[in-house]
Amino acid sequence: MSRPKARARARPLRPLALDAVRTYPLSSRRSKVQQADFARLHKRGASFASFLAGLPRILAGATLRRLCDAIASARARGRPVVWGLGAHVIKVGLSPVLIDLMERGEIPSAPIFLDSPLAIRATEVFRKNAESLDPAVDHPPLELVVSGKSP
Repeated sequence: MSRPKARARARPLRPLALDAVRTYPLSSRRSKVQQADFARLHKRGASFASFLAGLPRILAGATLRRLCDAIASARARGRPVVWGLGAHVIKVGLSPVLIDLMERGEIPSAPIFLDSPLAIRATEVFRKNAESLDPAVDHPPLELVVSGKSP
């Protein structure tokens, strides 16, 4: 068992010298964020579109909104949507969401090609959740995963 670290002795704090500090009015400062960019609360039972509209209009909220617009635009023009995904998608449990989107036709079903980290993560998930697999569907690769045999 490790011993707790000894606390450093607190030194008395000296007042900061503020004579070199220059100030300016806050109203003259340009801000990258406006109140209109803030998130809005989601109301229980509201649509996903309402949720999306309520996300912040900056950083990841703006990026997600642009992604949704790009997917909708591509689908409206009959263009393919190609997903580049890594192991983190499986790791955080998003595969059911992707499957649901495919089954509802929101994103096209397509062959899935796995890189090594994704293959490892998918194998871990399927081994730990074998009972959730649909026995009515023939999944020879999944049978190997569940059995623990090496391909």
